[in-house]
Amino acid sequence: MMNAAAGSRLWQLMAIGYAHVDIAYLQSRHLPVAAIPGTTSAASLAESAMMLILMLARRTSECDRCFRSGSWLEPPGDELEGRTLGIVGLGPSGRRLARFSGAMNMRVIGANRSSVDDPELGLSVMYPLEQLDSLLQESDFISLHLALTKQTHQIIDARRIRLIKSTARLINTARGALVDQEAMFDALLAGRIGGAGLDVLEPEPPDPTHPVFDLPQIVIMPHVAAFTDGSSCKRGRFISDNLDRVAQGLPPRCQIA
Repeated sequence: MMNAAAGSRLWQLMAIGYAHVDIAYLQSRHLPVAAIPGTTSAASLAESAMMLILMLARRTSECDRCFRSGSWLEPPGDELEGRTLGIVGLGPSGRRLARFSGAMNMRVIGANRSSVDDPELGLSVMYPLEQLDSLLQESDFISLHLALTKQTHQIIDARRIRLIKSTARLINTARGALVDQEAMFDALLAGRIGGAGLDVLEPEPPDPTHPVFDLPQIVIMPHVAAFTDGSSCKRGRFISDNLDRVAQGLPPRCQIA
């Protein structure tokens, strides 16, 4: 496709991430490349993260299993009010999740590469990403909202997984490779962390026969957190606007190469 596109005026990606694209090759072919901005799926990702938090707190999967097996009035869930949510990455989706969680009277802390000065987020503590260990140790829920780079690849590694409370839940709607998956699975199977809500895994799709997927304290989505009617419309409008810009001789927005 890249060879056939020689001479094209724009290589427009359909997603925010571009780790799967050979950017250097496109540059060598003098093809301008644009991605999709994170704002197009921020609401959908934040809503999905909040849903996973609620499902894990209220033990929705376990409730469903109990009902289908004939049990009633069990199991009890956890109230979110007063619990600490650690948000790793305060881009568009992380900021939206902070606002959602603040409205539920959770204590919200964050870790980000750069400082974030936004009183509306209601952050109790703002850590630089270098102090991620502190956030992990404090949090009852941890939600990942980072881009995947060489620096963030498996940023939640085996050592950091050991820092997480045994009752805490890990939420990942960003990229599967942010987490050492085998270390996470081992911790879940051994009960060293309280649960996980995952929309992304590494590799994808995973082996569905892995014993971790039989655990009631894990909720899996098939990489659909960012795909809703609203986000699709926003992506479509952005791409249409970018095509208009290029047709008018203007540089595309969100150009990465």
